[in-house]
Amino acid sequence: MDYRLSFCNGRSIGWSSCGARSARLLAKIAACCGWESFAGGVPAEAGAFLHDGAPPGDVPSPALWPQLFHGLFRVVRPGNAELHFYLERDPETPRELLFFRRSISFLPLAWLLAGDDAALVHGAVASKGNRGILICGASGAGKSTSIRRLPDAEWEKHCDDALLLIRHGSGYFAHPLPTWSRWFRRLPEICCEGGRAVPVDRVFLLAQSQRDAVAALSPVQQVLGISQSFVFLHYILEQGVPAEEARALKLRGFEFGRRLCRELPVRRLEATLDGAFWNCFDCGNS
Repeated sequence: MDYRLSFCNGRSIGWSSCGARSARLLAKIAACCGWESFAGGVPAEAGAFLHDGAPPGDVPSPALWPQLFHGLFRVVRPGNAELHFYLERDPETPRELLFFRRSISFLPLAWLLAGDDAALVHGAVASKGNRGILICGASGAGKSTSIRRLPDAEWEKHCDDALLLIRHGSGYFAHPLPTWSRWFRRLPEICCEGGRAVPVDRVFLLAQSQRDAVAALSPVQQVLGISQSFVFLHYILEQGVPAEEARALKLRGFEFGRRLCRELPVRRLEATLDGAFWNCFDCGNS
């Protein structure tokens, strides 16, 4: 079975497998990422391909493979070099090494990011009615906690870790990517629907605080804060990518963030662990 993910700007990404092990892996990831299954094959220019039994490439030392993974797979990037990964997780594998599994989800996004209308963002998304918010922040800032604390009766929670943000028409739309909860904690409460476009009209830079408040930021603070979230996950996209291409990806992420700051309100969100910080979202809106 093949899988694909379609986006609001008309583009799509496909995944295909060759072998029983890679097929099982793709099925697991598809369930976590909201991929659509279909038959008929994925065009070579549109997808990532996993093959069982690929020869060793740029991967951890072979001496470590038995302790880390069960099987080796190859990701074929159209027009570029092949990338090699062990992807079947042993029960004793440290959970930090699961980023290899995430790589299969994110690597094709590098091709989608070839233009200037999309960015891979380290952030969380929730919506109320037809209005979505994007919460950005460093690892450990509390994005997952903040999203989970939003009242279920009022807010729909889409992701707490990663998203693809697309500028389409006159607006910005978030496509949720596998959340921290889904990948590492296996919590079911935040379901990732990768094919869903969530309109975003406000952006917040999260900071833990002793009070709940929204504060204004200078243009420089906005750009610096947003840009960090827009390039943080690029280490996943850069695996096996030539240095020049990796630099170009980061630059596009920075430029995308700078433009977003001109077109959407970006504010600092100060949040406590027990207060109703969500009541501050509309504070200061004109």
